[in-house]
Amino acid sequence: MHVLVSLEREGARELDDFIRKIKKRSEVSQASYVTGDADFVMLLRLSGMDQYDAFTQEVFHDDANAKSFRTLVTIRDVVPVTD
Repeated sequence: MHVLVSLEREGARELDDFIRKIKKRSEVSQASYVTGDADFVMLLRLSGMDQYDAFTQEVFHDDANAKSFRTLVTIRDVVPVTD
């Protein structure tokens, strides 16, 4: 899944707090701070919707600075990420 995340505030402290939090999450396989309609684009690796539900509760709903998030479910990878 890809998740587009918008924060309420983007001050240095708020950004550092959010980045520190998502770096600790094993579900986050990639995250980028971006410009445009969202503040972050995250790639999540999850075993199912129950895990996604718990993740969104802990990372977004319980964070007063998480303004909104939008989820895009990957049907299949067309060009896979390579290192």
